[in-house]
Amino acid sequence: MYFDDGTMMMAGLSGDDLRVGLRFLAALPRFLRSPFSLEQARVEVRQRFEQRAARFLDRVSEACRVPDSPYAKLLQHVGCTLPDLRNSVAREGVEGALHELLRAGVYLSGDEFKSRRPVIRGSLKFTVNPRTLSNPRSVVHSLAESSGSRGARTPVPVDLAFIHDHAINTHLTLAAHGGRDWQHAHYGAPGGTAVTNPP
Repeated sequence: MYFDDGTMMMAGLSGDDLRVGLRFLAALPRFLRSPFSLEQARVEVRQRFEQRAARFLDRVSEACRVPDSPYAKLLQHVGCTLPDLRNSVAREGVEGALHELLRAGVYLSGDEFKSRRPVIRGSLKFTVNPRTLSNPRSVVHSLAESSGSRGARTPVPVDLAFIHDHAINTHLTLAAHGGRDWQHAHYGAPGGTAVTNPP
């Protein structure tokens, strides 16, 4: 069914919801056919650490190319260019570079991230548009929401690649504590982020 403004509604779902659902159904079979062993999980985490600096710099570069990027605004405000950041990572490592950025004011608090409070750093003032925070590489396979316990619920786009990474983290954590054979359950409300928890 189409409404006057061109939006589509079917069984209570918007056109965006339907597109996300179809994308999820198309990607799910391949996702389910890609299980991993404990050793494969360990190899993947080792690779994450080996590639951490390069991946961090790639993500910052991508985030700064998003129109109206809060990260680009903050970096520009403190006079930090991407070559400056590369030099900082090479000199101090990722943690050292992040500490330098924090001290300079290049960060978002929880309330700033959720647009509950404007970002104010000296003469710089703006409110974050949540759309500018999405990873450009992410594919939205599902839509969840934050709990809304401290304000309005925040939409949380979910990518199957994130669920894969989260599953690896969870299984390695359980393995480290001898809990892979434990019986356990996850509780969550419909529409929440419980869908991201691996079985």
